[in-house]
Amino acid sequence: MPRKTPVYYNPPQLAVKYCSRPEKTLIWGRGTGKSTVNADIAEACVHEMPRSRGFIVGANYLQILTLELPPMIAHWERQGYYQNLHYFIGKKPPQKWLKKWPTAWHMPQKNDYLIWWYNGSVIQLISFDRKDTGSRGGSFDWGLGIEAALLPKSRLDKELIPAIRPTHYTFKKSRYSKSLTFTSTMPFTQAGNWLFKAEVEQESETIAILGEGLYKDYIEIKKVNPANRNQTQNKIVARVKRKLLAAKAKRKVLYLEATARENLHILGEDYFDTQRRTLSPLVYKVEILNHKVTIIPNSFYPRFKESVHVYFESYSYKHLDSLGFNTKDFKNDCRNDEDLVNGVPLQISLDFNSDIYSLIVFQYLKSVNKVRILKNFYAKDGEGLEELMERFCNYYAVHNNQFVKVWGDRNGYFERDNSRNTYYNEVLNGLGKNRWVSELCAPAHNIEHGLRFIMVNRMFAGIDRFLPQVEINGNNCKELVISIKATPAKKTDVGIQKDKSSERDPNILAEHASHFSDTLDYALFQFFDSAEISDHTSFSFGSL
Repeated sequence: MPRKTPVYYNPPQLAVKYCSRPEKTLIWGRGTGKSTVNADIAEACVHEMPRSRGFIVGANYLQILTLELPPMIAHWERQGYYQNLHYFIGKKPPQKWLKKWPTAWHMPQKNDYLIWWYNGSVIQLISFDRKDTGSRGGSFDWGLGIEAALLPKSRLDKELIPAIRPTHYTFKKSRYSKSLTFTSTMPFTQAGNWLFKAEVEQESETIAILGEGLYKDYIEIKKVNPANRNQTQNKIVARVKRKLLAAKAKRKVLYLEATARENLHILGEDYFDTQRRTLSPLVYKVEILNHKVTIIPNSFYPRFKESVHVYFESYSYKHLDSLGFNTKDFKNDCRNDEDLVNGVPLQISLDFNSDIYSLIVFQYLKSVNKVRILKNFYAKDGEGLEELMERFCNYYAVHNNQFVKVWGDRNGYFERDNSRNTYYNEVLNGLGKNRWVSELCAPAHNIEHGLRFIMVNRMFAGIDRFLPQVEINGNNCKELVISIKATPAKKTDVGIQKDKSSERDPNILAEHASHFSDTLDYALFQFFDSAEISDHTSFSFGSL
């Protein structure tokens, strides 16, 4: 028997560990312990159903391999199961072991994306951005979706969920047979809101067991501190518990939200102090405290829709595949970007501020009339333009077109303090130092906010055949997307203006303020004259 190390489980982890419901949706803050639960569920399925076949699905393979799998492997080791002894990832066991090493009842032909356990059970690693990881075809006894808010629900419904069925008749009695678990942080985008359907389904099950009247009474009583409940209320609670316990075997769905505070014993109070200090209030509330995202009213970009304008299938795996599973030699550069078009020159757009220098990288794909925002970079906390340009040049060093157009803030033409050098001089010098050929295209005048509002939203709306469509890499431009979503508009005597108060708010991280949204405006300015109509002000998005 493997030697196990004692493991601490926090309350939500214990709730999941002893829950027999086959469908689980767990939306937990960062640091709550999702990886431990993921590892436990997978390990339990492996041993409860020897020779079974399950899957772990993620939005992209890079995320699974470099972020999600390492903590699961560490937990399996604490449980006494060691890689290359009890299981193998992406390869067969040694030749001399194969005769005694069983196979799954439904054994895949390839081992490339497989975790093959000593009892014949296999776990298939599936990502929707790789066609070769086996999301189509076959049967699976169980499934686990990690960072599920990033998973496309339509593809889950079409390709994976119908494939969850027993691969052997002996598995039908197992509580893990046909089980499906989704774990995620709180969805930051509306694309992940499908996860909340499980909350409605769990509530419907509860009402069916208790009856609507008793359920409503119970919801009201839950708002009262247990110490302050009267005798009648305590009797109702006891009755509810009896009815729910009696119907335990009938329950199918578990929906559980949890905050990282539940894991205080492991994280310590200093973890929360650090996160509060380094994250913006919005990100802290969503990512750590698990608050649901609210949409700001009066957005400066009302026609921006993440489901339309943000894409996540952007990774190339040629570089990663060449390393096998030796991720220590992995280098994060443009070789991992499938959306980068070879031969097409890069363009960059910058915003200069005393707190932060912001930069986005994009390509204009003339043949399809699209502007593709590839990546964002920033420098702050004492870093300068030299560091920013070094990051850009290092990341795109292997791109086969070393010419770049430079757009941005008109303030870039101003001389730096105590220097005759302008911001743009420093940018161009940084590019030249790394053997890039550059062309400065930034306008020397302010771009009026009302014009930005009209034209950028026309592009997002896709209503003008002469204006390019805009698409944004959601994996590489997280700060840009947050900035677009969090930037409001305001009405003034001179018309619609961008509300830039976030740039002065000490509680908001500079990279989440309106700076990055400005780089988008500057990047798209070159297309403003391509509009189908000349009277821009005649187009309206409604009252703010």
